[in-house]
Amino acid sequence: MLRTAALTAAIFCCWTSTAQARSLSMHTAKVLHAREHKSLTVIAWWNGKGHWALHTRYPKCRMVPSKKRAGICWKARRSLEAHAERVKRIEALLHPKPVYSFGEVALSQPWKCIHDHEGSWTANTGNGYYGGFQMDISFQREFGLWAYRKWGTANNWPPSVQYQVATGAPLSRWPTYYKYCGGAT
Repeated sequence: MLRTAALTAAIFCCWTSTAQARSLSMHTAKVLHAREHKSLTVIAWWNGKGHWALHTRYPKCRMVPSKKRAGICWKARRSLEAHAERVKRIEALLHPKPVYSFGEVALSQPWKCIHDHEGSWTANTGNGYYGGFQMDISFQREFGLWAYRKWGTANNWPPSVQYQVATGAPLSRWPTYYKYCGGAT
């Protein structure tokens, strides 16, 4: 009984940190995978053979002419929505997205060297370059479009995201400190 209650709590709450996701027991992860598979099977059935019950040509189930069919439509749509939501919650538990902190980032050479010469993590000096690696807008869009869309310019990004985006680009994108900080001569 206690194990079932703990499993139910794990399924219905959404954990966001990777430390919590790692703490899932093997049994819990196995049960979550089984429930995810069941929900995916139900979703596939509703979108396949059970498609007739959804009455997709009607925007609302109450518009279906027959009361009995309208009830079936309502139950089918609720079931599809519930299983889709269940899959999202289980995926969040099994495969959590990383949580970024605004704390200091452990930088490797030569990135520490470049950051030391470029500016603070929140730098916005009005010269068209932003953040701890002084990235311009075209650089941000090319290498960190997802972060640019989420937080705007790099001076608003968490340091760990700035580091992640910068390391995805070649060192030659910082021509002033390229050779000084370990680039090829």
